[in-house]
Amino acid sequence: MGKSTFNIIYVIQKGKAKADGSAPVVARITVNGEKSHFATRIYVDPACWLPKEYRTTGMTREERKVNEALDELRVLIKQRYDEMLRRAEAITAGKLKNAITGLDEKAMKLLDLCDRFIEDYKGLVEAKVYGRKTLTRYVSTRNRLSKFITERYRLQDIPLSDINPKFAKDFDLWLRTTKRLANNTSMKFIRRLKPIYHMAVTNGWVQSDPLARCGFGWRRSTVATLRPRS
Repeated sequence: MGKSTFNIIYVIQKGKAKADGSAPVVARITVNGEKSHFATRIYVDPACWLPKEYRTTGMTREERKVNEALDELRVLIKQRYDEMLRRAEAITAGKLKNAITGLDEKAMKLLDLCDRFIEDYKGLVEAKVYGRKTLTRYVSTRNRLSKFITERYRLQDIPLSDINPKFAKDFDLWLRTTKRLANNTSMKFIRRLKPIYHMAVTNGWVQSDPLARCGFGWRRSTVATLRPRS
């Protein structure tokens, strides 16, 4: 096996600046050419950001704190990478990201996944890639799922590890009986689960797609490869 190539950089998202003008810093991990991003939950003044150095100018106490936090995160990412190397794991940018953020099949929950998908979709709507009407339908699907999970399981959310063909069929039955939706309307809600769940598959949060075996005749959506903003 050849030596793995590995790199970490930080970029700011000026388009997602807060009301005070500060912008979020995103970490970009690259492993063998594959890139993955995740939010650092650190915000900086874009005017103080040095894009080639991947840090702030460090002129103020707050800026120095930001740089220290970014350095610490870089060390943590490198430690996780080295641990995976020592275990002779097949390392991907997605797997390394999950090791840092703690995202896995047991930790990630369905409504959280829906929220990440919807936030990504909003960005594509703003970029005029997709229409706002379809975004509204995904939001509606998320809300229906929330009510179903509360009524059926008495929970606020459900782990992805608990999602299986029976979950989808129970959701379909709930839509048809409790909510008295027509067959076509119910099927549309069920089908929207596909691209949402596929987001977890493409990001390595789950190993397989149990919903693909449900027999609902789902077609692969053009948005199935959406990735979280991280």
